[in-house]
Amino acid sequence: MARRLSAQCINLNAPAVCSDAGLAAQLRAEPIIAQQLDRRLDCNKAIHSLSPCTFDTHVVQFNLATEADISDYRAKGALGIIAGRFIDTEGAPVLGDLDRRMIGADQQILRGMEGLLVVPGRPKLEAIRAALRGGYADHVVIDTALAEELARERAG
Repeated sequence: MARRLSAQCINLNAPAVCSDAGLAAQLRAEPIIAQQLDRRLDCNKAIHSLSPCTFDTHVVQFNLATEADISDYRAKGALGIIAGRFIDTEGAPVLGDLDRRMIGADQQILRGMEGLLVVPGRPKLEAIRAALRGGYADHVVIDTALAEELARERAG
């Protein structure tokens, strides 16, 4: 996709979430991973999706987080998950244990990019509102039900 858009794709050769914060710190210090992480700062566009902060979210399905992790983040006010990062109703970062074990772009970096948010499904309405409030997307691709609901709110 990057070649078709005359863009450069930045790959990250690391697991998304490590079992231990110390291991994540060691991996972040590895020269090739550190170099790739530094290149995130040159990245000006991102394509991502999001999910509500629920037990059936993709981060639980893919074993990146446990139901206990979700409970912890929800107790701290998390409403949605964007690019593996938790946000509250205003799109502000909600931090917890997973953040110390994660290797990837954090909320600040995501906000600094021109974001294309691809989101299907009415159950994601609250999370998309939070992402839009938080400045994570300049463009959205959403289904009709979401578009109608957001337009109704804007008009009312």
